[in-house]
Amino acid sequence: MINVLFILPLALFVALGCVHVDAGKRKKAAEKRKMERYAKKRSKNKKKISYKYSANFKPNTKVSYVVESALERGQPTIAHAARHLRKHKNWKAAHKYVASILWKLSKQQKVSARDNARLLRASILYQESPFKAQSKLVESLLSATFAPAIQVGLLISAGKPNHRLKIALDNYLSNLLSAGDNALLHNPLIADAVQANRMLTSYTLMKQNLLETGDESFARAMANLYPQRASRDFLDYLNLANYEELRQLHLTSVDIMTCNYIFNHLARYTVPVQDPNFVVLFLYATSRNKALGDLAHKALQPLISRHRHHLASLLARMPPNVQISFVAAARHSLTPQKKLFLRDFRRITANEDVHFEVDSLRL
Repeated sequence: MINVLFILPLALFVALGCVHVDAGKRKKAAEKRKMERYAKKRSKNKKKISYKYSANFKPNTKVSYVVESALERGQPTIAHAARHLRKHKNWKAAHKYVASILWKLSKQQKVSARDNARLLRASILYQESPFKAQSKLVESLLSATFAPAIQVGLLISAGKPNHRLKIALDNYLSNLLSAGDNALLHNPLIADAVQANRMLTSYTLMKQNLLETGDESFARAMANLYPQRASRDFLDYLNLANYEELRQLHLTSVDIMTCNYIFNHLARYTVPVQDPNFVVLFLYATSRNKALGDLAHKALQPLISRHRHHLASLLARMPPNVQISFVAAARHSLTPQKKLFLRDFRRITANEDVHFEVDSLRL
């Protein structure tokens, strides 16, 4: 009886151990079969995805392989591909291959995130090509139904300008104006394309977009198309902010970066003092934003030395609070020309408070 009670637990323990060992073996075998299936599947698709993992090109590497590697991997493979194509003189074939990819993507109705990435990378590689951009390709991109293709069309127009692209871009802008699509008209890339292709007839559109959006890109396009004319038109944009807003630290009617570019432009291309909006420069010179006020004084400096008496009379006609604010702001940047200007202004103005403020400078 004792032997039986001893043997039964031992037999049960051995049986459970065997079951546990068999379960472990089955689990390892299943994992092994899973790894074998994965390795088999990977080796089967190796030729399809090999370009994703290689950026080392040999002299006899096919053009399609080089281009697909650049489109799948992005930078710096795009730069490597461009150098390889240039070194081995394969740009002509690559140019046609990339153009066919762009053409195919522009005709699609629905695109995935991968297609968007390939589209952008293809446009970068296309712009590296020494050959001219095809106007029909740009027209197809600009007429696409999804935004990334339109962006790429504008990027190519700005990066590889030529006469045919100028015509295609002009037709595109005409269609947008006819449709009244302000969302697309306000695209800053349009300003870059107009500027690169020297589309002088689009200057008015750039001015309208600047007044409506305040984007610096449109100001740059205006300045590059007609520098002197842009100086006068920039005053219309600056005039969007009134004196009360300029006395605040934060501006909402105008963009600070755009104002920065405009004042630097006005320092090189001065505005005629007879312009009816010229007095807006005095308002900006009183701004509580020190950087903005200094830029306005910088733009006024060359005019003060040449038209001192006329500017003094203009400032004397402005409200007393503006006159006092201007004198107070000028205290921090007194130059010999500005001192002469303030003396003339002191003689012209009739306000006693302004006299007291100028006298405190001890000119």
